[in-house]
Amino acid sequence: MSAATTALLLEAERYLEDEDVDRAAECFHQANELEKGRAPLPAVGLARVALILGRLDDAQRILEHVLRRHPTSAEALTYRGVVADARQTPKVALQYLERAVAVDATYAPAHANLGRVRGQLGQWPEALRAFRAAQALAPEHPPLVPLLALAAVRTGALKEAIEVLTTHLEQTPNHLDAIVALVDALVEANLVEHATELLANAVERMPQVAVLHARQSTLALRRGNLPLARSAAARHVALTPTDEDALLYAATLELMARNLEQAENHVQRVLELDQGNWRAHYQLGLIYDALRLKGPARVAYRMAMKHGPRAWQPRNNLAVLLLEEHRGAAAREALTLLEEALALGADRDAPDARYNLALAHWQLGETRASENAARQAARATVDSPVVASAKRFLGNFSAAQLSEGAHSATASGRRRWYT
Repeated sequence: MSAATTALLLEAERYLEDEDVDRAAECFHQANELEKGRAPLPAVGLARVALILGRLDDAQRILEHVLRRHPTSAEALTYRGVVADARQTPKVALQYLERAVAVDATYAPAHANLGRVRGQLGQWPEALRAFRAAQALAPEHPPLVPLLALAAVRTGALKEAIEVLTTHLEQTPNHLDAIVALVDALVEANLVEHATELLANAVERMPQVAVLHARQSTLALRRGNLPLARSAAARHVALTPTDEDALLYAATLELMARNLEQAENHVQRVLELDQGNWRAHYQLGLIYDALRLKGPARVAYRMAMKHGPRAWQPRNNLAVLLLEEHRGAAAREALTLLEEALALGADRDAPDARYNLALAHWQLGETRASENAARQAARATVDSPVVASAKRFLGNFSAAQLSEGAHSATASGRRRWYT
C-alpha cells in the first residue's frame, strides 16, 4: 500500500475510536479509490462501517468480493466471521475465524472474535485459549479483559480471572464491564465480602450508572439484606424508569417486604408501558392474593395466562385459588390448569404444580391419581418445602383414603413466586 493509503487508514481508525463513523467511512472510501482494489484493508474498513451501522447485507457483499480477490486476507476472513455471527450462524462464523487464525496467528481481532463465538457455543476452554492469545497480542485493548475473565470463570480458573481484572482496574478503575466481571468472579470464588465492598465503592464513584445499583441489589438480596436490596433497586428504577425488568424486580422486593402499595405502583407502571407484559399481570395477581382479594387475583392470573401462553406460574397460582373454593367444577378447572402447567415445564423449576395436582385429584375423589402425583412431587430433588408437604400428604394415605384432618391441612396448595 502507498504511504497515502496508510495515512488514510490510520486516520479512519482514529475516527472509529471517536465513534465518528461518517468520517471513517470517507477515509476508507478514499483509500479504496487510491488502491483500486489491489489492497484488501480499505474495503474491509468499509465492511466494518457497514457492520457498525447494522447493514449486514452490505458488509457481507463487500467482504465476499474482497475474499474472491484476496482469499488469505486475515482481516476479511475475520469480519466475514463476525457477519456470520451477527446472522446467528456461529458454526459458519467459526469456519471463517479459524481460517483467519491459521492465515495470520498474530492478528488479535481474529483470536478475540474466535473466543467470543466459542463462548457463545459453551466451548469455554477453547474460548479461554483464544482470549489469552488475543490479550497477549493486544494487551492495551480494554474490552478483552472482561471477556477473558468470563471464560476463566466458566472454566474454573477463578484466580486468573480475579488477578487479570484486579490488575486492569488498578490502571482503569472506572471500566464498567471489568468492575461487573470482577464482582461476578469474586462471588463465584465465594469472596462475597470483597464483591460487596467493590460494588459499594463503584456506586459511590459512579452513582449514575444503573447497572451498578442493579448488581448491588441482587448481591444484597443474596446476602439476606433486604433493605439494601430494596434501596439499590429503587435507585436503579429511578435511573431507568422505563426498564420493565427493573420495575418488576423492584416490585418483587417490595412484595417480599410486604410493602404491597409500592409493589403495585411498580407493576402498574409496567402495565402503562406494556399491557401485554404477562409477568406484570402475574405479579399483580400475587399482590392481590397477598391482600386476600381473591377475585382481582383470579382476573390478574387469567390476564397473565392470556399474555403468557407458555408461562406455567399463573396457571399454578390460579389453580390454587380454585382449589380453595372446594367446588367440583373449580377443582376440575384447577386440574386442567395444572396439567397445562406441567406440560409447559413446571417440573423443571419446582414440584409445586405436581403437588397441587395431587390435591386437585383428591378433591375430585381420584385417590389413585392423587397418590401417584404426590409420590412424584415427593421424589423431587430440589430444596423445597413442597417436597416435605408431599411426603406428609403421602404419610396420611391409608389403604383407600386420607384422614380429613390431613386433607384440610394441605388443601390450600402451593403458589410460585416470580423473582
